[in-house]
Amino acid sequence: MTKTEAKQFYNNKLTSFTTISTKLKKHSKILSLLRLTIFISFAIAIYFCLVAQNMDAVIITSVLFPASFIFIFILYEKNKKKLTYFQHLVKICKDELNAINGNYSTFDSGEEFISNQHYYSYDLDIFGENSLFKSLNRTVTDYGKNTLADFLLKPNTSKDSILNFQESIKELSADPELAMNFRATGMGTSDKKNDKKDILDWVNSENLISSSKWKKISMYIIPSINISLIILCSLGYIPFNLVLLLAIFLFLASGYNVRKINRLHNNISRQNRTLQKYSKLLNIIENLNTKSELLNKIKESTNSKHIAHKELKRLSALIGALDNRLNIMLGVLLNIFFLYDFHIIHRMEKWKKHNKDNVSKWFAAIGKMDALCSMATYAFNNNHTYPIPTDDFILSAEDMGHPLIPEESRTDNSISIKNIKEIIIVTGPNMAGKSTFLRTVGVNMVLAMTGLPVCAKNFLFKPMNIYSSMRTT
Repeated sequence: MTKTEAKQFYNNKLTSFTTISTKLKKHSKILSLLRLTIFISFAIAIYFCLVAQNMDAVIITSVLFPASFIFIFILYEKNKKKLTYFQHLVKICKDELNAINGNYSTFDSGEEFISNQHYYSYDLDIFGENSLFKSLNRTVTDYGKNTLADFLLKPNTSKDSILNFQESIKELSADPELAMNFRATGMGTSDKKNDKKDILDWVNSENLISSSKWKKISMYIIPSINISLIILCSLGYIPFNLVLLLAIFLFLASGYNVRKINRLHNNISRQNRTLQKYSKLLNIIENLNTKSELLNKIKESTNSKHIAHKELKRLSALIGALDNRLNIMLGVLLNIFFLYDFHIIHRMEKWKKHNKDNVSKWFAAIGKMDALCSMATYAFNNNHTYPIPTDDFILSAEDMGHPLIPEESRTDNSISIKNIKEIIIVTGPNMAGKSTFLRTVGVNMVLAMTGLPVCAKNFLFKPMNIYSSMRTT
């Protein structure tokens, strides 16, 4: 697809998504007004019912109006999520239109990956401002960002692997809306560098409840005793003071585990939004309809005894339930009489037992899909050529240019090395373009070995290790 056609695509989508976003904004305002109207109407209705001393009307009003308010609130939240999603799509279209015009300012430059010790990345400006990574990177997860960096730092040297990557990128770039959907879904929450580490650390950590027999027994026996005592107290068989003393004892006894539970809760609850986001991304991967070998492998890695996205969603729900302890009054009562924390953590540990071996695979699948969506978007935006990898040594490129230099201002060159013993010496005066030419060869080789199209009319090459030492000071 030409750049003109890509621009037309994004402009059409931008118009469509903007129209939908405008409608959803209007819906939000209407639903907000309805909520306010119901609240005011409820207050007025209750007042007149009480004045009239009509208790039947008070009961009906107390049920009808709150139910209506909750219903409108649910509609409002659903509309809000839709609006956020389409606003992300609007941003994606604007960002891609800027990218086609050479403006990559909104994308992460990957500066943390800059290393002058790497074989070629420092010389070839793979990372940093005005870098290859910045022109490629549309990742929405930290895992995806690191995976894309790994693809560029450790490109394929296997012909078959390169062809598999090409097949995947071609398939994804032929369906740009899939990549846009993946990005828009992942843009809602920015996962941090330590998020995946904290989650995996918990998955591989020692159990707090399941490892202790007395804790597992007590979490069922103590609530049963408590409920029995409350019933006996309410029937007048035992004094209230006895129940109160027991409550105080259990409160003090539970303090033994509070620090461990607090530490666990603090570490895992911060990742809840990330888990919700990963669950949605896994759902997209699980529903892929693909012929690509690489994409099928990614999809298969999410298939286990349990459906990946549903399992992450279930863990997120358990963490949300554990958050109830943040309500001091509710948390104290639930833990004194029912050992609530023990029950939730035990269920989380059962989840961990069933999914421990799969979590890292699920996260890796998200990272690979995220990186491939970025690469496919780059391929869609640029009318470049897919290179041909060979088994015999050759590097032959016709009308090759640097992909980051605008077409109207760059000078394209050809190169041909057909024998491993051949050497090319590049000479010329200062500022004549020697370094640019060498970087052009290097960058296009990196693109070729990651399965991406290259900035050349034709490109035939044997995959090989790249070394560069242009910046020697």
